[in-house]
Amino acid sequence: MLLVVAGIGVTAAYATVLVAQSQVVDLSSLAWGAAFLALTLGVHLATRRFVPQADPYLVPATALLSGLGVTVITRLKPDLAGRQTLWLVISAGLLVLLIARLKDHRSLERIKYVIGASAVLALLITVSPLGYEVNGAQLWINLGLFQIQPGEFAKL
Repeated sequence: MLLVVAGIGVTAAYATVLVAQSQVVDLSSLAWGAAFLALTLGVHLATRRFVPQADPYLVPATALLSGLGVTVITRLKPDLAGRQTLWLVISAGLLVLLIARLKDHRSLERIKYVIGASAVLALLITVSPLGYEVNGAQLWINLGLFQIQPGEFAKL
């Protein structure tokens, strides 16, 4: 139920931004919202199937925040909205793949120090000559086709 409410809210916000930018009211402004709702519903169903003991409120809350994030990017920098949507779809697919393949999350405890050391190493790379500055903060690593901010992964 919460997922439907989040989907309707995000669809309404996104449609409002598209209508304000194009000055045209039509059903195509609802297409992204419908695709977004289908994507998040798929993630929710996969979560319920593969990890039924997981908190049922995480996917709707994440869907709301992600959808509103894409809506704000669409409003501020429409040329980046497609890339952000692509990353949203990729991350949803990786989440479903991870929860389908990882039968017991406690198995990650064997490699907790490797994960932690990798996060610290990634953070150290940003302050080395390999890291580069964006908008006054040297928090990024350029990997050719795309750039990443290792601090976001270290938070996990």
